[in-house]
Amino acid sequence: MKIMIVDDEVQIRKGMYLKLNLTDQACEVIGEASDGKEALEKLASNAADLVITDMRMPVMDGLAFTKECKKQYPHIKIIVLSGYSDFDYVKNAMKEGASDYLLKPVSPDDLETTLSKMKQEIEHEKVEKQELNKIKRAARYAFEDERRKYLLYAANGEWLNQEAVGERLKQLQLNELADPDAVIRILTIEARGTDGESSRPKKLWESFRLLCNEISSQFDQIWLFENPAYPSLIHAVSLLHQKDEQSFIKKVQDQSKSLLNLYTVIGAGESVTGFDKMKDTYISSLLAWSQSPLEAGAHLYREDQHSLQGSGLSPEFERIMMSASEQGDVKPVSDLIKKELVKLGQHSAYSFTVGANRILFLLGTIVQKYELKDPSISQSIWLCQQEVRQMTNYVTVMNSIILVSETITQAVHSVRFSGSKVTDSVKQYLDMHYAEDISLSVLSDLFHMNGTYLSELFKQQTGQNFTDYLVKVRMKKAADFLKDHRLKIIDVAELTGYSSAGYFSTVFKKHYACSPVEYRRQQDTGSVDREVD
Repeated sequence: MKIMIVDDEVQIRKGMYLKLNLTDQACEVIGEASDGKEALEKLASNAADLVITDMRMPVMDGLAFTKECKKQYPHIKIIVLSGYSDFDYVKNAMKEGASDYLLKPVSPDDLETTLSKMKQEIEHEKVEKQELNKIKRAARYAFEDERRKYLLYAANGEWLNQEAVGERLKQLQLNELADPDAVIRILTIEARGTDGESSRPKKLWESFRLLCNEISSQFDQIWLFENPAYPSLIHAVSLLHQKDEQSFIKKVQDQSKSLLNLYTVIGAGESVTGFDKMKDTYISSLLAWSQSPLEAGAHLYREDQHSLQGSGLSPEFERIMMSASEQGDVKPVSDLIKKELVKLGQHSAYSFTVGANRILFLLGTIVQKYELKDPSISQSIWLCQQEVRQMTNYVTVMNSIILVSETITQAVHSVRFSGSKVTDSVKQYLDMHYAEDISLSVLSDLFHMNGTYLSELFKQQTGQNFTDYLVKVRMKKAADFLKDHRLKIIDVAELTGYSSAGYFSTVFKKHYACSPVEYRRQQDTGSVDREVD
């Protein structure tokens, strides 16, 4: 316990110092001061847990010091020293935040008892603070995780309502990205081992992720996300000017090499205007990254701004392929992909590369939508990416992509005709899009199923209808967000799909038997939250 002694008489300070050394408490006197003003100046550079101060002092007395100290350093405990004639001062000091008092002359027993009490309070408050900080970190991580997931969703471009996406970006504090005039570029980042150490990036993956997150936190207009379909890549959404973007890239490359001994290959997508075109810059970043040779060291590959025009897949092809894949029609999907890749290959090698990467991207979005968790599927997409990059044989690459598409289409067919798997996919969608205005007709269109059948199937599998499930998800998310004190109640309401804070509070109270404000207060005092059955 670190203590500062404040008294205008040197002998009293020395006496207190000796008495403190004779107690059983682990005390360290980190400084002395002759008045309150001097004490405040010393506290600025000396961390103290406790201050023992006299009341009557020149320049700044004990009462004024107590008031100012609690304002600047609210965590510091204060014990005031006073005689019987000064007891009114003591009472006022207690009102200003003093923790306890000792009457002069201070007896060793009284000092021992008071120090023991202060030590217990200090230790208890430190534990409480650590727990509160842990809760706040978890809440902040939950918010940032929510943001990363939605960035992936926005980049995939498989959404129906542009206005809803823009609103959600704003709710997730991505206002600049929601601006229709925002100039956006996505960077795709891969870590590689030096001297052909292929296993090193995998071993250091978590360290590399943390490093990229740390570097991105130094820039206001860059946000990271990951895609399970590309498990070895990190993607960065950038609104930075070219100079700042170059600074970010250089930091990633330099620090990856100096701290982790890893090279980084970065694919920079084309610049686009508006989040509705994020899919284009995302795909072009993957294409730029795929241009790097497997043995390449640290390097930046850029995709020309007009490279995708006239050499990619038509929107009509993408629509038909996605629809056939989601219907579980294996042969039509295979025939469609083969026909398109043959046509692109006859046009040029570059057209084939662009088309192949885009087809793999579309297959990846289907994997995410239907939550196909078989790791071999993601691994197959990744291996296809490597084959496209090496491009030793068109037919081999095409057959590999067709084989992956067949595996995914069969898996989707299995999901669609399994009640539990359909329900799991719907739940996954609700877990991701709980803040949006979701109706049964929206789910019906998304999953290509009759609305009435889907509703009955969901209730049969879960024991509740989808609206009840949606409310439960929203309330669980709200409870997590309320732990982050930077979010106002209206912010939490909007983040969980409620435009009215009043209605949100009503639903929350019905669910948790307390208001959002009361819930937040309970979290701060360590009470356990519970749902109402």
